[in-house]
Amino acid sequence: MAEIVLNVPDELPLPSLIARLKDLIAEEHLKWMLFIKSVDVLALNETDMQAFEEMRDVAWMEKKKEFGL
Repeated sequence: MAEIVLNVPDELPLPSLIARLKDLIAEEHLKWMLFIKSVDVLALNETDMQAFEEMRDVAWMEKKKEFGL
């Protein structure tokens, strides 16, 4: 697993920030695992997989806007 080091301003409440980051990582991991599983099940080639990933990114950007992320 990769490690990320962040500089966090002193005024931010660290426990809630850590909880949100953990939730975000879990969500992204789940989305990626579902994406990989979908590619395997659908037997997509590299071009199809790239198009599928681009559509996933577009859909995620819309959800981020919807939730104000």
